[in-house]
Amino acid sequence: MAFLRKYGYYCIRSFGSKGMFDVIAVPPKINTLIDYPAGTLLIQCKTNGYVPPAERERLKKSHWEGTPIIVYRDKKTKRKAWRHA
Repeated sequence: MAFLRKYGYYCIRSFGSKGMFDVIAVPPKINTLIDYPAGTLLIQCKTNGYVPPAERERLKKSHWEGTPIIVYRDKKTKRKAWRHA
């Protein structure tokens, strides 16, 4: 969330994994992140990046307008990484 806020995103966190997505990030009118998809980011956070197939399908077929992505910690570099759901 701190990384996205640095680039002007408005972030909302769903505490305790109560919602379908852990973080919802709404971009500023002028998106300054070239590498990120345009539009609202619907973020699911995972420690190792593994998302069970049923959950992955549920994320893809959500009826919310936005790009579902999965954020995780890369095993080799120990840095945060992301990929499309």
